[in-house]
Amino acid sequence: MNSRTNKRSHMRQQHARKVEFSIIEPDAAQERSGQGSAGTLIDISTSGIGFYTDVPLEPGDVLKFRNMKADNTGIVMWTVRADNRYRVGVRFAPAEQAQA
Repeated sequence: MNSRTNKRSHMRQQHARKVEFSIIEPDAAQERSGQGSAGTLIDISTSGIGFYTDVPLEPGDVLKFRNMKADNTGIVMWTVRADNRYRVGVRFAPAEQAQA
């Protein structure tokens, strides 16, 4: 992670709390299997979040976050395997953009 160039356009605030999300199917814009997943929030800004999860996510996956101030939808921009879990970077997107 240290060699990664910081491309963020907004300051991120450090956090350590649970984040709940579902993966949205791109064709139907519906949640996969109706089950939610969870992770540990690392940081957040107005444009995105970083978190750890046990769920293997891929760049381009669309996520719907549940336990935030507002329901947010975001697109996975990158994932990095870290020990027995994954560190994930997500860019928030308007729902209509995420479903396109």
